[in-house]
Amino acid sequence: MMPGEVDDDGDGHYVCDGDCDDTNPQAYPGAPEQCDGEDNDCDNDVDEDVNVDGDGDGFTACDDDCDDSDPQTYPGAQELCDGDDDDATDDDDDTTDDIPGDDDDTTDDISTGDCECSAARPTNSVPAALALLALVGLLFRRRR
Repeated sequence: MMPGEVDDDGDGHYVCDGDCDDTNPQAYPGAPEQCDGEDNDCDNDVDEDVNVDGDGDGFTACDDDCDDSDPQTYPGAQELCDGDDDDATDDDDDTTDDIPGDDDDTTDDISTGDCECSAARPTNSVPAALALLALVGLLFRRRR
């Protein structure tokens, strides 16, 4: 610290020590990077490490992806009857649409408990179909 230097934002870091924005208490060398369009850690990169798509769904935490470890959870995703916030609105099962996987073909308001689920998420039936085709092929060969 230089004599007379003031820490204007009160973050404990001074411009002479590398504080890149002494008007922002969230910006100083080594600060955690945030999704705010600012260089919080004073390394001349903006939103690095937080603007990464961790699950490959095309959305990052900076894009309001509330669970960047689940590729089926992102803003605008179809809400499923699974107890998760699939559409990233901060409400689990908050749709009023008919939900795939429930036992009815009616409009569901999950927030009021109208969600009779028999399957949490639609399952991928391709492996089962391939196994069935292989079995049919074996049976057909034996008949010849």
